[in-house]
Amino acid sequence: MYFIDGSWVGSRRWVRDNHPGLDYGVQTATYTPENDYYNGSFYSEQSSADHSGFNVSATCTINYAGGNCYTPLYAVGGIQSAHVTSHGHIHHHRLPICGRYYEPPCEDHYDASIEVYFP
Repeated sequence: MYFIDGSWVGSRRWVRDNHPGLDYGVQTATYTPENDYYNGSFYSEQSSADHSGFNVSATCTINYAGGNCYTPLYAVGGIQSAHVTSHGHIHHHRLPICGRYYEPPCEDHYDASIEVYFP
């Protein structure tokens, strides 16, 4: 999911053939490009009611250089199916004179959720 400033929330669906079965994995990431941010934070999480092995999160901070934040790639084997929800939140905070004189707003909040299904 892409946002107006070039930030995004993404999810990677990973499948590996591990004879005789398959391993299923998910990784969630958030990203924001360099900009005039004073500070900010990222939150990436994934959860599954089917299999707790997918439940993991990561929290990171940013400054003007932007950056990314991602969960580890977690994989579960020996299952027939799964449903995983990847969720990302991006928060930007700018210094004054933000919000005035056609400057960007002082706070940006972006959220997105992505549903991942196996098989």
